[in-house]
Amino acid sequence: MANYKNEINRLDKDILSLKIIVDTPWRKESELEQLKSELSVLDRKIQRALSDAEKKEFPKEEHIELIEEEEVILI
Repeated sequence: MANYKNEINRLDKDILSLKIIVDTPWRKESELEQLKSELSVLDRKIQRALSDAEKKEFPKEEHIELIEEEEVILI
């Protein structure tokens, strides 16, 4: 019986220590939020640059005409 009481006391101390650890905020949370924000900005810049490059390389009107010409050639 004494062994069980000692074990319970030890586990109670462990629980208190673990609660303190769990309740403390993660120190890197603000850094993570900042990095996510930077990632979002960079992603938008990349998407915009790719979209602009694609528009310059393949204008929609010329692309449609090419498709129509190919269809005529294939027939």
